[in-house]
Amino acid sequence: MDTYQESWPPVVTRAEALAEVKKHGSSVDEFDDDLGVHEQYKSADVLAWLGY
Repeated sequence: MDTYQESWPPVVTRAEALAEVKKHGSSVDEFDDDLGVHEQYKSADVLAWLGY
């Protein structure tokens, strides 16, 4: 796989997204403020939020 984005499915669950947020040492509250609280997220949105 050439990029980090290619290793993710197109959509991830909230649990998967929050696991990555925490793994990166980022704030769940900031994530929720920016992307909202949803059951699923587009992987591209989560990765962009994380700075990829």
